[in-house]
Amino acid sequence: MDFKKNFMELSSFLKEYSVNLVDYNTEPSQFLLNLDEADYNALIHGFSLSDAGAPKSILDMESASREVSGFENVYAKAKPFANPEETGVFKNLKRRSVEESFNFAKTVIPFLGDKDFVLEVASGGGHLSRYLYHSLSGTRVAGVDKSGPAVAESMHRAHENGMDITYFLGDVMEEDIGVMLDGKRNAVVSLHGCGNVSNRILSAENADLIAVSPCCYHKIKDNDYFVSGYASSKRTEFDGGTICSVASSGIGFFLPSERNRKREEVYSSIVSNGYNISDEYTGILDAAGKKVPSPNTENIDRIVDVIHGLKKRHSLMRKLICKPAESLLSTDKAIYLQERGYDANVVEYVPVILSPRNHLVMGYR
Repeated sequence: MDFKKNFMELSSFLKEYSVNLVDYNTEPSQFLLNLDEADYNALIHGFSLSDAGAPKSILDMESASREVSGFENVYAKAKPFANPEETGVFKNLKRRSVEESFNFAKTVIPFLGDKDFVLEVASGGGHLSRYLYHSLSGTRVAGVDKSGPAVAESMHRAHENGMDITYFLGDVMEEDIGVMLDGKRNAVVSLHGCGNVSNRILSAENADLIAVSPCCYHKIKDNDYFVSGYASSKRTEFDGGTICSVASSGIGFFLPSERNRKREEVYSSIVSNGYNISDEYTGILDAAGKKVPSPNTENIDRIVDVIHGLKKRHSLMRKLICKPAESLLSTDKAIYLQERGYDANVVEYVPVILSPRNHLVMGYR
């Protein structure tokens, strides 16, 4: 893939369509604001926009989003376990954890044949490193995590399975990953490269293979959202906070627990503002043609429900833009690896229904 060309295509998409995230008066925004509850619920569960009577402007946006943001999916090529416990590695784990670890491992194992040391960064419960140990012969495997309980759990599970895996406590944001690698041919992998951790992994010295699935983009510091020299030269064309926030949107953004949290945000904003409605909320009410009285202690719940209902519908805009935003960040990471002398690739290693953050960025040499 020509990642620089892909980067510019994604950039063009985001420049053209991201205005719909903040302008409630565009035709796509107006369509979403006026959805009834039935159509809203249908859309978040995969009902097509065309069946919901969406205008051409938003259908074109949906089509362009699919066209620019796709990477090769490799999960269809991975043969799933008939029984997730057949190796003992994944005993008593949730199916999601099994599938993520299994598909990640199956994707990187073909590149690990000549590596004599593999380090899993942000190893958590050690599921990925255990499966790599199970699958590789003669390769030392280790894991590092900044959580003491996670390290203890990993050590216990490895011992339980008779695996000679080293787990140790460490924060890769504070410590040099390169000094943790003591093989002649090293690999660094991370199933959950949270926030800036993914960028830190990409810069690891002494690594012959780097493979990371980035996530939690909203935790990336605004000035660190691009890592490649090429993308950084385009920095002024983007609002990093918006890009990272939108990239973090996905299925989870529309779950009931998240919607409840968003409602609380509306409530808290009005109360902390002296029972006044902010300009943002006034804007969405005006765009939707909704009139509400001045808030007070008796009517605030009804007002919050109206505003939150509108924001909930408009949040579908993020569903249309989040994949291109995530793809832009993944493409930047691939370009950075190329700048460091690696052959690079980005693939989708699990279905998006399993994990909205399903990109695997790899560099090998």
